Amino acid sequence: MSNLRRIVKIIKKNKLYVWLLIFIIAFNLLAKFNAISTEAKLEIQAKRIKSFEAKLPSAERIKQMVLNQSNIYAQTLFILFLMSFLALIIGAIIDIIFIVLKTSKVEIIPRSSPSYKTNWKLIDVIRVIILFVFISYVVSIGYAFFKKAFGLGEFDTVSKMVTGMTLSYVIIISLLIYFISYKHRNKFKILGLHFKKFFRNIFLGIVGYIAIIPILALVVFIAMAISSYLKYTPEPQPLLDALFIEKKPFLFFYLILIICFIGPLIEELFFRGFVYRALKERIGKAAAVMTSAVFFAWLHMTLIGFFPILILGILLAYLYEKNGTLIPSITVHMIHNTIIVIFLYSLKGLIS
Repeated sequence: MSNLRRIVKIIKKNKLYVWLLIFIIAFNLLAKFNAISTEAKLEIQAKRIKSFEAKLPSAERIKQMVLNQSNIYAQTLFILFLMSFLALIIGAIIDIIFIVLKTSKVEIIPRSSPSYKTNWKLIDVIRVIILFVFISYVVSIGYAFFKKAFGLGEFDTVSKMVTGMTLSYVIIISLLIYFISYKHRNKFKILGLHFKKFFRNIFLGIVGYIAIIPILALVVFIAMAISSYLKYTPEPQPLLDALFIEKKPFLFFYLILIICFIGPLIEELFFRGFVYRALKERIGKAAAVMTSAVFFAWLHMTLIGFFPILILGILLAYLYEKNGTLIPSITVHMIHNTIIVIFLYSLKGLIS
């Protein structure tokens, strides 16, 4: 009975957010009526990806391009392969050293910032998520209304994606500033975004990423083997489609800027700086690391990519917890996204 009273009390205290949640659920139910057109778009996108794959040269042809130095994209892929192989070996050595030192109870990750007391709660995280989704839906509805009322032209796929990502990050950072600085009267640096021992922390991020590569490689291999055995075709990803088809240089480079730099910065502020800290106060360090990593992987989710992203999320939260700043986590996130973009762009260059 006391739990029921507590729930009722929470609902009364958060009436606004309850109504916003009802709106979000209703909006999603209405959006189900548009499911047929969405499936059609995904089918078109899947055909584009399959067409792209069919145009890729064979492994023997790529090898010949590298030997003849006739294609910079083939050479880039070859360099990425060599670097990955080297990182795999170095990463395995780092992991062994890490395990030995941890067994000896030696702390090898230096702390660069004291532990600040978090005065926002898990309910604030839920409020931010509800507000973010609500504002995103309102913007979408507003755009649809003005487009119909004033005959505005349709954005192409990439322009729509870039605009959506930009607005999403603006909304997130605005909500974080409101809840942290205005509502709870904290300095924003409490999230861990400060530059004490900056270059050492960047180095820590690089070492951390190299250390996780053997585990990532193993998890990716297992995921691909399982999907191959089950004959599972990965769902098409709009971001990959955008990288493959975009022809406008400015828009393309802005998309790269968002993926490689802006996105990792703001996502680390939110997932590690804001969400992880609230979870840690509520459920403890170990559970918070795992929960925040699952949440991070779920929002980036593809069926095959879930577990590699989960492993990455665990590393990001662990580095943040041990070091006390976001710099190592941001470094890892930026490196990971940049490598993926270079790999995909090199593949794209092979068929251009």
